[in-house]
Amino acid sequence: MVNINISNKQKIQKIQPIDFFYETSYTSTTANGIKDLYDTIIFACKSCKVNGVDTKMEILETRLPTFVLYRKNYCITCWLKFIYSK
Repeated sequence: MVNINISNKQKIQKIQPIDFFYETSYTSTTANGIKDLYDTIIFACKSCKVNGVDTKMEILETRLPTFVLYRKNYCITCWLKFIYSK
């Protein structure tokens, strides 16, 4: 058994949320089509609205090939500011 002494009221840091990838409405039925979308579309950060965010391509349906773009909500700069500000 481990005894933990918290009588000195140390501040416990809460783990911050991770900026997950979210599905967008951009889809294609061909690999070339989704690659063209991936190369041309740049999603803006929802905080600063200047920097681009990370995106990725995924296969949504394998029976009828459907590809989709996923995006993050925040650029790495805004996300790090959010993490370190709390």
